[in-house]
Amino acid sequence: MTGATGFYVWEDCSDWNAGKSGPIPILLYSASWSDGSTTYYQYYNGKRYDVLQGGGNYYLTMTGDIWGQGGALFEADAIDPAYGAPPQPAYACSGFNH
Repeated sequence: MTGATGFYVWEDCSDWNAGKSGPIPILLYSASWSDGSTTYYQYYNGKRYDVLQGGGNYYLTMTGDIWGQGGALFEADAIDPAYGAPPQPAYACSGFNH
């Protein structure tokens, strides 16, 4: 990997928080490779987890083909210390237990 850039995708808060709604930003990384290819991953608990992209949706490869369901990603926005992350955008995840 020659470098990586953090970015946020917007998912539905209810995928992780029952009874809540609205958008929630989920941190992903776009990794660049010397052959010109790009892959995606999430950083969590000190490890990188492969993420696949298709049709504008993302999912962790370890959770299977769950297109369009944000619950297939980690909610925790652990920052990859090697590459940092952009500032987290404001979001509106609301409902009971907020």
